Formats: sequence, C-alpha cells, structure tokens
Amino acid sequence: MVSSITEADVRLVAACMTDYIGEANAVRIETLAGRWIATSEDDRWLVIGDLDSRIKSLRERREAMLTAKIPNALELNRQEARVMQTGLF
Repeated sequence: MVSSITEADVRLVAACMTDYIGEANAVRIETLAGRWIATSEDDRWLVIGDLDSRIKSLRERREAMLTAKIPNALELNRQEARVMQTGLF
C-alpha cells in the first residue's frame, strides 16, 4: 500500500495540514473523517465496529445528560452550598 502513495498524494496531505501547524492549531481527531483508508472487507468491518462503539458511547453520554440533575440558581445560593471548609477534615 505504501508503495502506491504518489508524490501528488504527499503534497495533497501536506497542503491540508498547513493549517494545523503547532499545538495551538492542532487538528482534533474528531474532525478527521477516518484513521485509515479501508482496503479490504476486514478493514471495512474494523471501521464499522469502531463507529458502532462510538455510537454506543455517545448514546450513554446523552442518556447521562438527560438524567443529570442540574441545580437551579436557588439551590446554588443556599447557605449550605456556601459553607467554607475550615480544616483538612
């Protein structure tokens, strides 16, 4: 596979990456479409398995957000919430 990568391919990748030089300009993995080019059915199913895993994880995080208790302003301002710690224990 590596031997089939042309100079034009390398230039294209380099051109895409010019916007992502330095940590402050790093590209997030979520922004990328994928981590490799599937070249076989095995590769395809590896990608599908990875996507299924991410879907499951996102659904679990979504459910947690749906059921999370978010305190309202009155609860946040109660005296109990403002008690300062006076020691280590």
